[in-house]
Amino acid sequence: MKKSILISILTLMIFLTLNSEVSFNSDYHEYNDNHQLNYQFKYNKNFSKFNLNFTNKLQKSNNKIFDQVTSLNEFNTRIGTSIKRVNHGLLLTYKKKYDHYPQYQLQGDITNNQYFTGYFVDLALTDSLVTSAQFEYTLSEEDNPNISNKDFTNKGYIANVNTNYGFRFWNNNYHLNLSYDNDNRSRNYKNQLNINLNHYLDNDYIYFNNQIFYQTSQDDIFRLMGDNYQQTDTQNRDNFQIVSQLANNYGNKFFGSIQSIFNKNNNRRKESVNQSSNDKSLDLTAELDYQLFDRVSLFMENNYNFSHKYFSESSNNRESDTKKLKVGFNVSNTFLDSLSVSQAMEITSTYFPNAELGFDNDYISEITSINFRKLFADFINWDNQLSYSKIQEVYIFGKYSGNNNIKSSYSFHPNVDILLGDNILISQLYSIRINYDDYIYDSITNSDNTNIPYTLYDRFYRQVSAEYKIRFDNSPVRNRLNNSIWKKPNDVISLRDNVNLILSYKYFANETGDKRSDIYVITGENKKHDLYLLAEKNFGPFNLSFKPQAGWGNAEIYEFKSAFTYQSSDNSNLMISFNPKYEVDSKEYLYTIDTMIGVRF
Repeated sequence: MKKSILISILTLMIFLTLNSEVSFNSDYHEYNDNHQLNYQFKYNKNFSKFNLNFTNKLQKSNNKIFDQVTSLNEFNTRIGTSIKRVNHGLLLTYKKKYDHYPQYQLQGDITNNQYFTGYFVDLALTDSLVTSAQFEYTLSEEDNPNISNKDFTNKGYIANVNTNYGFRFWNNNYHLNLSYDNDNRSRNYKNQLNINLNHYLDNDYIYFNNQIFYQTSQDDIFRLMGDNYQQTDTQNRDNFQIVSQLANNYGNKFFGSIQSIFNKNNNRRKESVNQSSNDKSLDLTAELDYQLFDRVSLFMENNYNFSHKYFSESSNNRESDTKKLKVGFNVSNTFLDSLSVSQAMEITSTYFPNAELGFDNDYISEITSINFRKLFADFINWDNQLSYSKIQEVYIFGKYSGNNNIKSSYSFHPNVDILLGDNILISQLYSIRINYDDYIYDSITNSDNTNIPYTLYDRFYRQVSAEYKIRFDNSPVRNRLNNSIWKKPNDVISLRDNVNLILSYKYFANETGDKRSDIYVITGENKKHDLYLLAEKNFGPFNLSFKPQAGWGNAEIYEFKSAFTYQSSDNSNLMISFNPKYEVDSKEYLYTIDTMIGVRF
C-alpha cells in the first residue's frame, strides 16, 4: 500500500506543470540471450518559490549462464527552496530490488523494499565557508521465502555533514574539507570522518601544492547466520596521506619537479584478529627536462619507493624498496626529423624479515629505447622504435635460487605511412620481437642428479607481424594530418558528410621453444590472419558503418559489425549496433546487440 501511494504522489508531481527540463536515457545490451537494460528519467521544474527534481532509475538483467534475473527500480524526489544563503528541502526515495533463480526451483523470489525520508540543508555562511547536511530515516523490508524466518527488517537513520572552507594568505590558497558520515541501522553501523587540507601556490616562478588527507572509520560487520542477521565483527580503519609537489614556472629552457607521496593505513579487526594489517609507503619522484641547445634537450626521471606491510601473522611481513633512474635525450630538425634515446634502470628488493622460507629476492631491469621519425617530401612518414630489455630475477637464499633467471628481449617496430593526393593513405606496420629466458642453474636441474625434484629449460619466444592498410577519406585526409596526427594517422576522427573506407590485412605468427643441449626445440606455434573492410558514411548528424571481418589460421572466425548513430546539437542521441560472429571450430554462433537512446528537452 505504501509503495502504491508513493508512486502515485511522485507521478502526480511530475505532471503538475509544463515548461520543465526533462531528460531520458536508456541503454540495452544483449549477448547470446543474456540481457541487460539500464534506464533513467530526470525531471526538473523551477517554481516561483521552490524547485522540484525527480529521478527514476531502472537496472534489469537476465543472465542465462547463472540462470538469474535481477531488477533494481529506484524513485528519487527532491523538493527544495532557497532563502538568501540557505537552501533546504525534503528528500523522498523508494527502491525495490528482486532476485529470481528459476534453475534452483526456490519457493519464491527474494525481494527487498527500501523507503527513505529525509531533510537536506545547504548553508553558505560566507563566500568561502559552505556547509551542507543531509539526514534520512530509512526502512528496509526484505522478503526471503526460502528460509523459515523469511521477513527481515532493517531500519534506522543515515546522516552526512560536509563543510568546505577556503581562504587566501600571502598569495597562498588554502582549502579545508571536513565530512562526517554515520549509518546507524539495525543491520548496518558505520562511522566515518574525512579531513582534507590543500595548500596551493602558483606564481611566475614556482608551482607548489600540498595535500593532507586523514580518514578514520568504524564498521560493524553483519552476516546471515541461520535465519537471522547477526553482528560478527567490528572493523576500525585509519588512512593518512601527504602529497607534495614542487615545480618551476620560470623560463622555457628548464623544467624540474619533485613529488612525494606518503601513505599509512591501519586495519584492525576485533574478532578476526588474523585479518588485521597495517602498511606504510613513501614514494619520491624527481623529473628534469633541460633544453641544452636549440635542437637538443635532455631529460631525467628518478624514482624511489619504500613500503612496509605488516600482518597479524608476522611471518608474512614484508619490506620492499624500488630505485629507478631514466635518462635520455631528444634531437629534432636534423637529418632525422626527431630522435629520442633513453636508458632506464630499476631494482626492486623484497625482504621477509620474520620468514624462514628464504623468499627474499631482487628484481633488476634495464631498458634501452630508440625512437626516430623521418618525413620525406611531406607525404611519406617513417616511424621506428627499437628497444632492448634485460630483467634479472634473483633469490638471495640457496633454497629457491634454482629460479634465478635472466630475461632478454629485443624488439623492432617500423611503420610507414604514404599519403597519395588528398584522400588516400597507405599504412604499413611491422613488428619483430625475440625473448630469451635463461635459467642460471639449468645445467644442474637438467643433469641426471636424482636429488633434483624438477627440471628447468631455457626458453625462447619469437614473434613477427605485418599489417597493411589502405584508406580513402574524402574529408580530405591531408587537411587533418598535421604533424601531431602524422604519428597516429589511424586515430583521425571522421568529420560529418564524408565517406571513410579502410581495407586492412594483418599477419601474426609466434613460436616458443625449450633449449635441449645446444639447440632450441619448438614446443608451440601460432599463426593468425585478419582481414576486414570498414565502410563509414556520415549524413549530417547521422552515421552509418559496416565492418565485415574474417580471421583464419589457428582459429577460423567470421564476424560482421554494424552500427547506426544519431547525434543532435541538443545532446539527444541514438545508437544501434548488431554484431554477429561465427566460430568455425566450435560451430558456435554468437551475437551482440546494443542500443542507446538519450533525449533532452
